[in-house]
Amino acid sequence: MGEGTTSARAGLARSNMALVSPAHPEFRKMLMDQYLQLVRDGADGFQLDKTGGVTQLDFNQQLPVSPDKSLVQGVLETFKELLPAARTINPDFSLAGEIWFDRSLPYVDVSYMRMGSIDIGSPVLRYSFPEWTATLFGETPADYHQMNNGMRYGFVWDLSPRTIPRLSTN
Repeated sequence: MGEGTTSARAGLARSNMALVSPAHPEFRKMLMDQYLQLVRDGADGFQLDKTGGVTQLDFNQQLPVSPDKSLVQGVLETFKELLPAARTINPDFSLAGEIWFDRSLPYVDVSYMRMGSIDIGSPVLRYSFPEWTATLFGETPADYHQMNNGMRYGFVWDLSPRTIPRLSTN
């Protein structure tokens, strides 16, 4: 079930996604091999979703980090490894992702966010780190409040094709 389905947005469906920590060296190597192949194939950048707010504990005994650091540290290590490796292939390569902590800022050029209300959750991040910006996704024509407020903060607009009203040819 995607987030774009009516049932998912209404909270009637559960997500089938499972978190796997990139702190597992074999898993991160598999990710890196696939990511770098995509860059070799011409990708100019990635938006890595579900990289923010990862606070679940991972008690796997084989991890090189403690249970509370598994996901966060794994994501940061992936960013740290991916960005320079991708830029050796494409010097203009960029990363976007869901970031909610300042340790990601050196690696992520643009973060993804949804503004469910008139203001962002914490304007402190925007004012403390002026180099930080976010994409704001508009899905429907009714998203004009979020888009206007995103413009107020200087965010990048990302419009879904269905957001643009169709002109009648009658």
